[in-house]
Amino acid sequence: MSDEPSHAGKAHQGRPITPALARVMNVLNLVSADADIDAVELEMRKDPALSLRLFQYIHSAGLALSTPIRSYRQAVMVIGYKPLYRWLSLLLLSAEREPRKRKLARRAAVRGRFMENIGREQLQRAKPDDLFVTGMFSLVHEIFDQPLLLLLETIQLPDDIQEALLLRGGVYGPLLQLAEAMEQDNQTNVARLVGELLLDPEATATAHQAALDWTKQLGIGE
Repeated sequence: MSDEPSHAGKAHQGRPITPALARVMNVLNLVSADADIDAVELEMRKDPALSLRLFQYIHSAGLALSTPIRSYRQAVMVIGYKPLYRWLSLLLLSAEREPRKRKLARRAAVRGRFMENIGREQLQRAKPDDLFVTGMFSLVHEIFDQPLLLLLETIQLPDDIQEALLLRGGVYGPLLQLAEAMEQDNQTNVARLVGELLLDPEATATAHQAALDWTKQLGIGE
């Protein structure tokens, strides 16, 4: 098991969250709470750069658009809350320019995509979107130099995700442990967790390679 959750106990407050990142967190929280679309639209209007990147993302995502996107409301309605939450998670963690932080963002993205791949194919109880977010936020405390508990107070996440991040427990915790073991190439832990989760070893390796390829294709952390 990774010792990363120990960061949650740090007494320092870390470096300040920038206004731009705080704005993304605000939108994340609104989407997570299934807030009214008017509230989401209002928050996004406060950040033209964020809105522009959303419009660019929608037009590059291969969606079958019959007409151009002309409003924030239309953009949110076209993409939907779940995909919007995923995109915001990627944006939040990949906005860093410091090389070390970008590498952390890439690792987090690989974890999220790997967990999503495994969950979608082989686990009935797990929700792929939740697994993706779990992996994405598993390194958030290192990326932002903030105690994990403090960050979790600012980002509203489901209890299952918080349990995985803080304790490596619950429904999603073992899969996060597996993602970490794959990342570290710890074959002993990989074999143990694959057995406990009743996963196919070959499918697990394929899912991890697919996650690496996906992250590289998107240029996350580069």
